[in-house]
Amino acid sequence: MAIGREQHLGRNIKHEPSGLIFTAVTKNFRQAIKSNLVGGHNVSNILAALGATIYGLDLSPQTAADGVESLTGIPGRSEQFIWARIL
Repeated sequence: MAIGREQHLGRNIKHEPSGLIFTAVTKNFRQAIKSNLVGGHNVSNILAALGATIYGLDLSPQTAADGVESLTGIPGRSEQFIWARIL
């Protein structure tokens, strides 16, 4: 993901049952990201949101990461279901 001339990368991406964990990396910062959202496509979405909030709204990387962590997603979209086996 590139914002202007700066490239935003997701590193050490982990897909957990509870969501995504990764590090957002630019030439200016490295920020740990934890998200309740699932799916690889959301790494790109989160990187775009970080670029918009950090550079467009002048928020700190930590404040932007806190906002990402507070997101719960939209019910029915990429929602995790746990199926119980009844014997």
